[in-house]
Amino acid sequence: MRILTGTLMHETNTFNDRPTTLEDFHPLSGYELFAHDFWRGNAESTGGIIETLQAEGAEVVPSVHAVAMVSGTVEDEAYAAIRRSVLQAIREAGPLDGICFCLHGSMYVRSVEDPEGDLMSAIRELVGPRLPIVVTLDMHATVTDELVRSVNGFAVFRTAPHTDRYDTGVRAAELLLRIIRRKLQAVTVSVRLPLLLCGENSMTDVSPMKDLIAEVYEASRHKHVMNADYVLGFPWADTPHHGIRVLVTGEAAHLESLLDHATLLARSMWERREQFLFSEEAYPLEEALDVALGESAGSVSAGPIVVSDTGDNPTAGAACHVTLVLERLLERGADRTLVAVIADAASYRACLEAGAGAKVELALGSRRPDAADHLPVSAEVLSLHPGIDPDGRDKQRSNAAVVRIGGIDVIVAERRMAVYDPGYLERLGLDARSYRLIVVKSGYLSPEYRQLSSRALFALTPGHTSIDLKNIEYAKSGGDLYPQDSAATWDAEEERERARREALRLPALENADNRHEPVFAIPFDPAGYARNGAKVIKRRLSQLRHLYSDKAAVDLLLGNEDPVVYEVYEMPHPYAPTDLLINLTVLFPGQAGGEPYMTKGHFHAEPDTAEAVIGLEGEGEMLLQRRDGELRKVPVRQGWISYAGGGWAHRVVNTGNKPLVFFAVSGANIVHDYETAERLNFR
Repeated sequence: MRILTGTLMHETNTFNDRPTTLEDFHPLSGYELFAHDFWRGNAESTGGIIETLQAEGAEVVPSVHAVAMVSGTVEDEAYAAIRRSVLQAIREAGPLDGICFCLHGSMYVRSVEDPEGDLMSAIRELVGPRLPIVVTLDMHATVTDELVRSVNGFAVFRTAPHTDRYDTGVRAAELLLRIIRRKLQAVTVSVRLPLLLCGENSMTDVSPMKDLIAEVYEASRHKHVMNADYVLGFPWADTPHHGIRVLVTGEAAHLESLLDHATLLARSMWERREQFLFSEEAYPLEEALDVALGESAGSVSAGPIVVSDTGDNPTAGAACHVTLVLERLLERGADRTLVAVIADAASYRACLEAGAGAKVELALGSRRPDAADHLPVSAEVLSLHPGIDPDGRDKQRSNAAVVRIGGIDVIVAERRMAVYDPGYLERLGLDARSYRLIVVKSGYLSPEYRQLSSRALFALTPGHTSIDLKNIEYAKSGGDLYPQDSAATWDAEEERERARREALRLPALENADNRHEPVFAIPFDPAGYARNGAKVIKRRLSQLRHLYSDKAAVDLLLGNEDPVVYEVYEMPHPYAPTDLLINLTVLFPGQAGGEPYMTKGHFHAEPDTAEAVIGLEGEGEMLLQRRDGELRKVPVRQGWISYAGGGWAHRVVNTGNKPLVFFAVSGANIVHDYETAERLNFR
C-alpha cells in the first residue's frame, strides 16, 4: 500500500500587512522530510499520520512539508511554488492507494481567496474521482464547499489549546486506511452556521465547547459515522467564507444519516451561541492592570498572575511587537514583572552588540500595531541567548536578549514566537515564580501557563487580534454573523437541504453504482410517503413571520400558539444530480394579518432550472417573480400542473378553506436560494 502525504499549514491574519513569503514556510520536498525530526512525536499531525501509516505497513511517499507561523497574507509566488511542488510530486509518485494531507484551513493568498480548496481541487483533478483523500484541519479552519467537494474525509483538532495535533494525524491515517481496506465510498457532508468565534471563547476544557466536543465523540460512535468534527473558523481574516461548519464523514449510502447527525450537531451549537463567553476573566487594559497589580502586591508564593495581551497575539497573526502594555506598566512603576515577549530584531541585535551587563538605549517595538512608532527606553542587558533556534523553525522559541527597564524584565526576541511553554523562560535563566506578574503575548493560555499562574486575566487590548469581535470591520464577510449581528438567524431544515444539494456534487455520489436502487413505486399521498420513509419538514408561522406585512397581527397570533403552516414530505434516498426530486407538500388553510398561509418561496441557485407543481387536493395559487421584478401568478388546483421556468422565484398560497396538497418535481441538483428572494422582497 502506497500513501502520499503532505503538509501545507498557514493561518492567515489578513489585517497584518506583513506578507508571508516562501522562506517563511521553510519548505522541504519529498524524502528531505525524513532527514529531520522536528515533526516526529507529538509536535505535528504530520507525525501522527506518517508513524501510523508506517506502523500499519504502508509505504509513505512524502510530497511537501511547508509550515509558516501565523502571519499576513501569503504571497502569490509562495503559494504557486508550493502548489507546483505538490502536484509534481503526485505526478512522479507512481501508483498510489490514497493521499493523507495536513492543511490548516484558514490560509489566504493575495490572488487566491481559497487556496486550500484550490489545491485539493487540483489534486482531485489530477488523481481522479476514486482515489481516497483524507485531510487534517486545524479547529480554526474556514472550510469552503470547494474543499469539501475534493476530499473524502476529514479529521479536525478537537482541543483548544491544540494539544491533540498528533492524535488528529492518527485519526486521519486510520480513517484513510479504513476507507482503502474496506473499499468504502466515503463522503463528507458539511453543515454551516452563521456564527463566528475566537479561541478565547471556545476553549474545549470549559462549557459550552467541552459539552459540544463530547457530542462529537458520541456522534462519531454511530454505526454510520466514520468521523464528526466542528470547524470553528478564524475571525482575524477578511473573507466571504466566514462561519462555523460541522463535518461528518461516512459512506455515501448513508447520506441522509450523515446529514441528520451534522444538522443535530449544528443545532446544538446554535442553541448555545449565547453561552460562548471568555474562558478567563476579561477586562479593558487599565482595569486588567488594576486587578493584576492590586492582586499581586503581596506574596508570589502562589505563583504569578498571568495577563494575556490579547490584541497582539502572535499565534493569531499579530506582529508581537506592540509596547502598549509595557508603557502602561512603566507609567505605574511596576516591579517584579516580566513581559514575554517583544519581537524586535533590531533591538535584539543592539543588545548583542552591547553585550551582557551593558546599558543600552533602545527604540523598542512599536507603540501602535500599524506604525513604526518605537518606544524609546533605557535598558540594562541582563543576558543574551543567540543559539536557541539556529534555523528559525521552532515557533515556540527564539533567540533573545533579556533586558531590565526600571523594575520590569523584558524578553526581546529576534523574531515572533508563540508564548506557550514556561520552559522557554528557564532556557533564558529566568525563574517564572519569582515574578508577581507575567504579561504574555497570547490569547488563551497554554495548559503549562495556566498551571503556573495563580490567576489568569485577558487584557482586551487593541490590535490585529482583538478578541472583541464586534469591533472588527469586515469588507468581504458574506451574510449576517452572530455575534456581530445579534439578530442573525439560522434555519436547520433549510441548511440541511442546502448541505444535501451540495453533497450531491461529491464525486462518490456521482457514480451510479453508489446510489440506492432508482426504481420504486409509492402511494401518491402524504400517508404513503410517510410509510415509505419520507422525512417530514414542518414550517411554523414564526419561521415565516418576515413574509407578512402586518407583523403586529402575526405576533398577536404567535402569542397564543405557533401553528404549522405547511409540511413537506421529502423522500430520503440519496439522489444523484441526474435524478428527480419528488416531494409532497401539505399547505394548511389559515391567515395571518389578513394574508393567507403561504410557503416560504425561493429562487433556484442554478437560474436555468425549473420546477413543476401538480395539484392533488384543495385550491391555491403559485406566485412568481423574476429578478427584474416581473410578477406572475398561476392556479394550483386538483388535476392542474403549474410550471415555474428557470429564473422565476415561486411560492404557493392556499386561497381555500381546506388543506392544499401538491406534488413538486425538479432536478435533484437544485439548490433553493431563499436569500435572494428575501432581498428582492418577494411576497
